[in-house]
Amino acid sequence: MKKTLIFWLAQIFTVSSIFAQSAEITITPRFEGEMTKPQSEKADFGFGMSSLYAFVDGNFRNENFSYSASLHLLSTDPAYLYNYKAPFTNGTWLDWAYLSYDGELFGGSLGKMVLNTGLFEFDANDVDCYSPVVSSTWNSMITYQTGAALRFTPWETQMLEVQFLTSPLMEKLSDKDFAWSVAWRGEFGRFSTFWALNQQRYTDLTEENGHGFVTMVGFGNCLTLDHVKITLDVTNGGYGNFSDWSRSEFTARLDWFSNDMFKAGAVVGLQHLEKMMYGFNFQYLPFRNDTLRIHASLSKRGYDNCYRELNDYMVASLGITYNLHLNL
Repeated sequence: MKKTLIFWLAQIFTVSSIFAQSAEITITPRFEGEMTKPQSEKADFGFGMSSLYAFVDGNFRNENFSYSASLHLLSTDPAYLYNYKAPFTNGTWLDWAYLSYDGELFGGSLGKMVLNTGLFEFDANDVDCYSPVVSSTWNSMITYQTGAALRFTPWETQMLEVQFLTSPLMEKLSDKDFAWSVAWRGEFGRFSTFWALNQQRYTDLTEENGHGFVTMVGFGNCLTLDHVKITLDVTNGGYGNFSDWSRSEFTARLDWFSNDMFKAGAVVGLQHLEKMMYGFNFQYLPFRNDTLRIHASLSKRGYDNCYRELNDYMVASLGITYNLHLNL
């Protein structure tokens, strides 16, 4: 494991220094403790989303070309990151790695990237999210997939993107299980939208040569004021038909950021049209930037990350995140 981490970190530095006009590398360790307390049961303690990440972003000499990569080097279950059966199935240590071109009207990306969901919640890096206050959709979906994207930007504030990607439900390439998405991002002053439709084809392992589709629709809406951001994400959940809203989620968030040292947020959600989820999160930034972050979060929920219904349970986490920025 140690040799693997050293090898990939060395590759990041080498490739960035040779080909990039500019490069920013961020090493991000995160450590936290988490408590899960189902109703009428004993509390369970663990290390939550403790992890080690490396991020690489930069431009080439022609600044229309850029690249980005996210390496999930360690987690509370490192074997899951490195012992995957196939590079397109479920999750791996490489979250994303892609090359991009962006001109005035057209752009595109090639590599492993994030499937468009239409939910603003997926815009944040995983290491900047907190499991007590994320939606069940965020917890259950694997959005890092390999393929290509084409973008059209008719105006500076409007962007349309089409993706054709592999599906994380694909067991092997011969299954030909792929995914596609169509997304629109728009800005209207302080109000912004992120709407998307995607489908993923999968092999039904219970039927010989059986295949099917799961369809997801997402409507993200965001209002940004001077010190407050209000977000409403709506989705059918992504594991049924276009008309199936039995697993839908409505998630409203309010984020407060009027101070460089303190940030706070609240979330209220309706899971599967029957279970309420609500929670809070708090961040303390002692250096008034993202170098060091101390966070705490708490929520009451009704579904776990596999969409299994549980008695109402509480989740709380307390942790620290450090960002080491290296500019080349």
